[in-house]
Amino acid sequence: MLTIVGNILWLILCGIWMAILYYIGGLLGLILIVTIPLGIQSFKLGNYVLWPFGRTVVTEPGASVVWSAIGNVVWLILIGWWLALFHVLLAVIFFLTIIGIPFGIANLKLARLALLPFGATVVTGVPADMETIVAVPQLGAPTAPQAVPQPAPPTPARPPEPPEVTGPSSAP
Repeated sequence: MLTIVGNILWLILCGIWMAILYYIGGLLGLILIVTIPLGIQSFKLGNYVLWPFGRTVVTEPGASVVWSAIGNVVWLILIGWWLALFHVLLAVIFFLTIIGIPFGIANLKLARLALLPFGATVVTGVPADMETIVAVPQLGAPTAPQAVPQPAPPTPARPPEPPEVTGPSSAP
């Protein structure tokens, strides 16, 4: 219930405005054939920025490190720096109010994602088996999954080695 309330407040206070900026960046990315991946990524992030609570950004399994790095460099130069700048400006505005501090923290986490989005994907919830890149604070819930220590599995006992068998003895 708190996640829905958080998302509605987020949508009204800054989500719709940031999503519009991401969608504008996506449309600009679709102008050239070479920058179409930037536009697609911008639309994905726009959807995430519109309704972030209850979803997490994790490392994309199987993402190419080389293509992600190239995409991140081009993204950073063309689109990412100004989106991150708007997130930081919104974070400062929210930090000036006491009640807006969780939204300020969320904007700072989203600013990191706005700088380097390639190699990441948005999932619902906080998966324990994947590396979390951005977890927007959940209202009324812990921000990260609690690690539960697991006992080490027992090591199987090795059977004794059989004695070495030699051929017939030639000694008298």
